[in-house]
Amino acid sequence: MRKRPGGALPSDEIDIQPDSVRLTGPHRHASASRACLRYCRRIRTCLGCRARTEPAHLVRIVAQDSVAVVDLDQRLPGRGAWVHPTQQCVERAVRSLPRALRQKPLDTSPIARWAQDGLEPSPDRRNETHMDN
Repeated sequence: MRKRPGGALPSDEIDIQPDSVRLTGPHRHASASRACLRYCRRIRTCLGCRARTEPAHLVRIVAQDSVAVVDLDQRLPGRGAWVHPTQQCVERAVRSLPRALRQKPLDTSPIARWAQDGLEPSPDRRNETHMDN
């Protein structure tokens, strides 16, 4: 590791290969680094319950033409918000969607209808790995 000018070692920098790839911080990485795939996992925070987990356990919501829509394939462009696919988390997240998606005003009625029609009321997260410390 490289020393800072005062001789102190930075605690948040990790050298994977000397002078070639440097990862800084817990999840920041070099843009073209394959080594990052081994050390960094994608972590997202549920907007409803604030639990941190992998995107496979969450559903992405994006804004299109000032209307919030569910992005099941996780491919739509723009800023996204992540939420557990349960009524409880979606109902809590609906209030904060305009701020999270940076779209004011935002029509969240399609998300509310989606939560009432097709989601389970209580979460079943026994197989889910949480990333909270």
